[in-house]
Amino acid sequence: IRKSGITNNREEIQLGGNMVEVMAKLPERLCCKALTPNGEWTHWCAISTRSRDIMPGTTCLSTGLVDCTGAMIYENDMVSFRDREALIIWNADHLRYEMEFEKNPNDTVSRRYNTLHKSNSAELLIIGNRFEREGKENV
Repeated sequence: IRKSGITNNREEIQLGGNMVEVMAKLPERLCCKALTPNGEWTHWCAISTRSRDIMPGTTCLSTGLVDCTGAMIYENDMVSFRDREALIIWNADHLRYEMEFEKNPNDTVSRRYNTLHKSNSAELLIIGNRFEREGKENV
C-alpha cells in the first residue's frame, strides 16, 4: 500500500496501482465528507491520517447506502422521499440512520422518523445537505 498524493481534495491510497480497487475493498461507512472554509465539499476515507482544512462540526459520515442516482448518502443530507423532504440523522439510541421528516399538518406527532435501509434508499434523491441550507439561510 502506498499513498499516491492528492487528487480532487482527496487523498488516494493505491493498492496494486488502482484506486477503484481500493475503494471497492473499503467499507462505504469509512467514507466522510465535510465543508471547507470556501464552501466546497471535501471527501476522504476515515482511516486517512491527512489533516484537512474543514469547517468545524460539518463532518458527515457515510450511511453506506446510495440514492436513486447512485450518489453516496451521508448523515445530514437532505433527501426527497415519496414527495416529502427529510434529513438523514444518526439515532444513537437505536444505533441506526433515520429520515427525519418535518411535521405534517395531518400528523399528531411533532416529527416523524423512518429507518433508513437499503430497501428504501432506492427511492431517495439527495437534494442538498443541512450545512449548505444553514449557510444559505445565514447569508
